[in-house]
Amino acid sequence: MEKNICVKTIAMPSDANWHKTVYGGWIISTLIMGGAVLARESSKSDVICIGVKEAKVVKPLHVGDVVTCYGKLAEEKKASMIIECEMFISRNGEKEFLAAQGLFTYVPISEDGKIQRTNSSKID
Repeated sequence: MEKNICVKTIAMPSDANWHKTVYGGWIISTLIMGGAVLARESSKSDVICIGVKEAKVVKPLHVGDVVTCYGKLAEEKKASMIIECEMFISRNGEKEFLAAQGLFTYVPISEDGKIQRTNSSKID
């Protein structure tokens, strides 16, 4: 996957349960945010996530892990984009490893909230 860094953060105690593992919802929302950054840059407009095609957590995240989301434009249609996101974590300075991944669908929207074509022409 061509790696474009979309998000880089640290998993915090407020993101975790009593075992100090990060909630799946935080993981998925972070992937969605990363995809939104890439979709917004690609469409040069605001975007909203309208669908999750696939999302899976393959390794647990822990408080203090350095989280980096990478993304790429997997498919572009007339009024939507599918962004492939991967989340890698680094723990205690070790080499990054894959923790989660997903495919998310975004649509570009105009300033007045109407869906636009990916080439920025409005849809009636």
